[in-house]
Amino acid sequence: MAYDDQTRNPPFNLFIAGTDLKLMNLVNHRAQGSARLTLSGKFMGSGDTDVTGTFLASGQGPEFNANISIVNTDLTSLNPLLRAYGRFDVAQGRFTLYSQLGVKDGNISGYAKPMLSDLKVYDYQRTRARACSVRPNKS
Repeated sequence: MAYDDQTRNPPFNLFIAGTDLKLMNLVNHRAQGSARLTLSGKFMGSGDTDVTGTFLASGQGPEFNANISIVNTDLTSLNPLLRAYGRFDVAQGRFTLYSQLGVKDGNISGYAKPMLSDLKVYDYQRTRARACSVRPNKS
């Protein structure tokens, strides 16, 4: 499972490796009950990813709830995304996300709790200044 954005500079790709997706009881009538979804894999090849959710057909629009966890993703694998949106990248770090999302009667509810640990941000300006200030030794 992947998302590829070639419109940004730089382009980036987000993916879940080894995706295992199960969808049970997918129906289009409320009387037949809720559909259930489970998804597991490795976000960006390293972050343990689990998604569980329920979906219910409704005359007022669909209802669904989802619980999402992405744990200990190698943050350097997100450098193209960080450069595209934040104009920085990282030398090291871990990314974790916990989220819940719900939709009912056209209203969206939920939260996203991103967490970073062992973070070391790469400083382009400082590295460039060091490279410019290093002069060869004329002995």
